[in-house]
Amino acid sequence: MHRYGVFASRWPLQDQTVWTIVNRNEFDVDERQISIAHRDGQRYFDLYHGKELTPEREGADDVLSFHLEAKGTALFWPRRRARRRPARTYVAHADADRTAAGQLFASVEDSTPATGCYRGHSALRHRARRYGQNSRGEFLFKMEGIEIEGGNDIGVDVQYPWENMPRRFHEHKLQIKPSISISTRLPIRRSKQFLDATTTIPRMT
Repeated sequence: MHRYGVFASRWPLQDQTVWTIVNRNEFDVDERQISIAHRDGQRYFDLYHGKELTPEREGADDVLSFHLEAKGTALFWPRRRARRRPARTYVAHADADRTAAGQLFASVEDSTPATGCYRGHSALRHRARRYGQNSRGEFLFKMEGIEIEGGNDIGVDVQYPWENMPRRFHEHKLQIKPSISISTRLPIRRSKQFLDATTTIPRMT
């Protein structure tokens, strides 16, 4: 790349390549942008604006010049025909406000309270080092994302059911329902039986 703050990504597929360009500057950038190894008969098309780019030959490279909007993007592809219709909306005309898509957790229904013991439960209870009934109560859930980038901007990390948008820092008091806890040592075979009998895999939607 020839311009500071302008970055390119190369997307090869067999004998073709698509290039995406991003201008991270807060001002428009014109003229020389990128140098690409020359190939006889190669033509370049700006897929974002729907027009052909005319390269300037410099030694073994083709130098492409085009306009990039502030915070804008470009897309070009060496091919035989250009895109028939140019883009209808340019980045400069788009809303600059940050938006984020909401997230929903897959719904998992509560299990039916047990009225008896599944096979092997009685033996587990007999061998357990600790076995107890946990009463209902409150639990303070507090967590923060570990993303390197993004700060605390909306849309970073995940959205929990009590939140209206994804965010990086989370804190909420949860109501914990009664449960049974078992602490024991089990051979692998018995552990597998326990997991098969108790594990619920939520259906992805």
